[in-house]
Amino acid sequence: MMMIMVMMMIKKEEEKKKRKKKKNNSNNNNMIMMMVIKEKKKKKRKKKRKKKKKKKKKKKKKKKKKKNNNNNNNNNNNNNNNNTERKLGTKKKKIKKEEEEEKKKEVRKKKCCFQILLMKQHKV
Repeated sequence: MMMIMVMMMIKKEEEKKKRKKKKNNSNNNNMIMMMVIKEKKKKKRKKKRKKKKKKKKKKKKKKKKKKNNNNNNNNNNNNNNNNTERKLGTKKKKIKKEEEEEKKKEVRKKKCCFQILLMKQHKV
């Protein structure tokens, strides 16, 4: 009887040890998975940074315009004329905007004066 009891105790202890090992393994696996996930995130961040840098470089390239190296003087003259017309157009637009702003300011002043007159009439 004693032998059977001792054997049972030994088996229980072995089972406990196995359980502990499994827990440790699962913890280790979890830690390893977390590390893998972190590394993947770092790689993604690095890729995003690289992409952003590449986009900036592309923008700089787009800003550079190629000049027309045509030997035809007529084409060059036409281009110059078009450019001057565009510039004049933008100046005209700016002047119109300024005039509109001045008109709006005048209207506001008139409204304010009218309101003040109304207030004075009510006070009297």
